[in-house]
Parts: sequence; structure tokens; C-alpha cells
Amino acid sequence: MMEIRSVLASDTRLASTLISCLSRYERGVLDREKIRTYEKKPIRPIFDYPAFITELDYRKLDLAIRGWYSSTLKETPKIIRLGKGSIVFIQVLKMILSRSKRLLSLEFEKTRETINIPEITGFTGALISLSHLERFTICQYSAEYKESEKGNIARTFASMAHVCQSINYLYIKIDGFSQEMEKSLIRLIRVQNEIRRVIIEAWSVDPRSFIFAMQCQAHSLTRLEFKWSYLSQASLEALVICSKLDTLVFIECKMKSEIWTPLLSASFKLKKLYFLNKENTDAISSSDCSPLIRLAGENLTDLVVMIQNCSASLFETIADHCPNLVRFGILVDKSTARSLQKIFNNCGSLRQFSLRYDGQYIIDTDPFLFQLAWLLPVNITHLNIHFSMSIEALGVFLAFCRAPLQQLGIAEEVGLSNEHLRMIVKFAKEKGNLRRVGFGAFEFDCSIFDTELLDEAKKILEFVENLWFDMYGDYAIAEF
Repeated sequence: MMEIRSVLASDTRLASTLISCLSRYERGVLDREKIRTYEKKPIRPIFDYPAFITELDYRKLDLAIRGWYSSTLKETPKIIRLGKGSIVFIQVLKMILSRSKRLLSLEFEKTRETINIPEITGFTGALISLSHLERFTICQYSAEYKESEKGNIARTFASMAHVCQSINYLYIKIDGFSQEMEKSLIRLIRVQNEIRRVIIEAWSVDPRSFIFAMQCQAHSLTRLEFKWSYLSQASLEALVICSKLDTLVFIECKMKSEIWTPLLSASFKLKKLYFLNKENTDAISSSDCSPLIRLAGENLTDLVVMIQNCSASLFETIADHCPNLVRFGILVDKSTARSLQKIFNNCGSLRQFSLRYDGQYIIDTDPFLFQLAWLLPVNITHLNIHFSMSIEALGVFLAFCRAPLQQLGIAEEVGLSNEHLRMIVKFAKEKGNLRRVGFGAFEFDCSIFDTELLDEAKKILEFVENLWFDMYGDYAIAEF
């Protein structure tokens, strides 16, 4: 059965169903623009689908409508050429916002130049739908805001501030914001009852004003994430009073060690800390991370340091100050591989380990894999390996691995073959602990394996989605 509660997937069937639910007036708007929404005769909906939608994503809705045109109507090229597909998008958007009984999640963004972002709170019934909102995402996908749109968005935020007070998840990409948009969004943030998780993406803008707005959420904020942002001491001063903050995430951020000074007097105790810099390789160093790791100390249960050139001193800092780690991910190279031993010796609670090895060729990584088999302690139950390896090296690793692995992840980029899976199945049968295996961050195509081998594997193994710490999606740093 088709999922009718969410417009988070670009499903053309969903678009077709929603278009069939347009009212006579809304369909008349399309008729006046000479846009047909059916080939032969209109489809009558079974019941009021828009009323049951709880999640809405602008971009996915736009893609679904364009996909539906491409697969359904002969006039598609003409409609796209004239930019009239945006008219359909606006009518469907208006219908959902006006008729949804309980909209919980809204992903609000500019998807392309031909779509003008309206003042959605002006739609009849929209404020009632938005009053239930719990998750709100504001970002700019591929097109710049026009001046008229900036005014519409600012007024939308201002109107939402009067009725939306239950938002607990907020994702804001603030590049391209006007002063009016910034002020109205800050007001919206301040009136919320309990915001628990915030993601701020600021490529070229100082996020300081938004961070200071979070002081109004000091009683509830538990997780704060920064993406592509430049952070300063002044930016982080506002976090000192956030007593419940237990998770900080930095993705492709620029920072220096001295920015942590204000946090020395903070009342919160960090439990989860993530540094993920895959592209901005020179933006952060081991010495920049170390002060915050020392500050968090024995409270840390989750730590991920995926940055280039992790120094031996960083490994020592982790081993000496973070004895209670449960989940740990790091990037190592030839010079630091042996430094893992001290972390394993000092962190007796460690259960889940995710590892990247900074070696481009099998000649570099195979010797390390042999070494890892002896290094892994017996307390590790979940292991993710993300580097190239030969079939022989995997065989040796599994043969000598002492850890009672329950879940094993291997990056799909390594050139998986039947032999890789055959060895894993053999390991699972012989050791008896392994229950789950993952081969990638997204949906994995198991067709690369022989059918008989795959059927045999599925009898004893569950194939799961394997999440790598340095993938930048919303679930990239979920527990694995």
C-alpha cells in the first residue's frame, strides 16, 4: 500500500494521487493555464488523502510532480519549457497545507528558479496545519531567493511564531538570508517550548546570532550540529548556559583550539562528540580537537574523529581522558595504527568501532588489516571497516580476529565479490556470534553475489544498512 502520510519521497504515484485530490477551484486554476492533469478522464480519489499527510518536503514534492508529468502526460516538454510545472506545484502545496490535519514535519526550500516561494501562512487553514509542527528544515537547494521571496519567507516565519511552539528539531541553512528573514526566524526560535536538536549550516555567514538565540532553549537543547561553518569564541559563548547539551557535531568546519575557552566554564557534560572533515582537510588539526576531547573526558561515550593526519598525541589524549567510550570512529594511517593499542587497552567499555585507513592501495592496507586482527580487543561487537582490501587479507583477518563480532560492515567501494561474502558466511558459521552484515551507506545491490550464495547467507545473516560516520546525511552519525 502506498504511504500517504509523507511527501518525503519523490514518488510519482503519490503525486498522481495528490493531483487527483485538487478541488474544483484549484483544478480551475490549472485549466485557465491550459494545464491538463490527466490524459483521458480525471481520477476520483477514494478519500481525502491530503488530510492525512504529516510530513512534507518541498524538493521531493517538486521532483514527484515533475516525474509524474514525464511518465503520464504527452505535453510534458511543453509544460517544462513554459515553466508551468511550478503552477501545479504551488496548487498541490496549497492543498496540503490547507487540508492537512496534523503536519508534523516541513522541509522548506527553494528547489529551482521557476518556482517562486509563496507566503504559505496566507493559505486558508495553513496556520492550523502548521501549529502542530515538530520538525522544521529551512535550506536552499539549488536556486537563489528573489527579493520578493525573501519577503514572503520572512512573513511566513513571523506568522509561524504566533502558532508554532512545538518545534523540537530545527535545520537551518542561513546563506542568502536577508536581515528581515534572520530576525523573524530568530523570533520563531525563541518562542518554541523545547527545541532539542539544531543543525546550522553557514557557508559564508557568521552563525553567532542564531547560536545566541539558542540561549532561550538552554533548558532543552541536547544536540547541536554545525556544517560548513567558521566558528569563533564569540559564537560558542552562548552555549555555556545550555545545561542539557550532551552532543556536539562539527562537519567540514573551520576552527582553532582557542575557541573552546568559553566552554571551560560550561555546565553541560558532553557525551557524544563528532569531528568530520573529509573535504576541508586543512580546516582542523589534531591539536584543534584535543582541548574539547579533554574537556569532555570521562563523560564521553561516543567519539568520532574523521580528520586527516590524526597525530599520535591525539590518540594518547583519547586513551588517557576517555575511558568510558562505547562507540568510537577514527581515521588512521601507517604512523598512527599502533596507537590504537593504547585506546583499546584503556577503554574497556568500547563495543562499536568504525575505522577508515588512509591508504590508497591494497599494498598499504593489507598489512594493516593483518595487524588489526591482533589489535581488536574481545569487547568489540560491532566493527565497520572502510578501506580497500584483498580477499586473502580479509580471510586472514577473520581467521585471527579474537573479537566476538555480532555486526560487520565492509565498504562497498572495495570491490566486493562472491569470495568476500563466502568468507563472511564461513566466519559466521564457525564463530557463531555474527548476525548482521552491512556493505554500504545506502541501499546495497546484492545482485553482485550469486543467488545460491546469497540465499545461503540470508539463512544465518541479516543484511543491514551500514552507516559510515563521514557520510553527511541526517542519519550519518546515528548509532550503528
